[in-house]
Amino acid sequence: MHHRSTLVLALFAIAFTPAACGDPPGKGPKAERGYRRSEPVIAALERYRAERGSFPDSLPMLVPRYLPASALRVPAAPGENRPLAYRRIDPGYELTFTYFGPGVNECVYVSIDGKWKCGGHY
Repeated sequence: MHHRSTLVLALFAIAFTPAACGDPPGKGPKAERGYRRSEPVIAALERYRAERGSFPDSLPMLVPRYLPASALRVPAAPGENRPLAYRRIDPGYELTFTYFGPGVNECVYVSIDGKWKCGGHY
């Protein structure tokens, strides 16, 4: 009996490691597509600020001068079909993409420090 319970515990440990559950938040193909989708928006936000002295109140204000409307289109891919979220925070902004699988994952670009912060939950 002892051997069997040890085997069950070992299999449980393997099954519930982060690698077995999928990529951690901010890693993997869905996250990479989110980063690529965000790149032209971040560049457009920076161009807007360079010309106007501040960031826009909303992302649609970037269209069409700084960004094509297609760049804000919601992806059709399952688990990725959420719009980008934008929020001004003086003196910068936050840009967020969300995707599902496994769990709910969110990556936030904070312009003040130029870094992505990702997290998730089940």
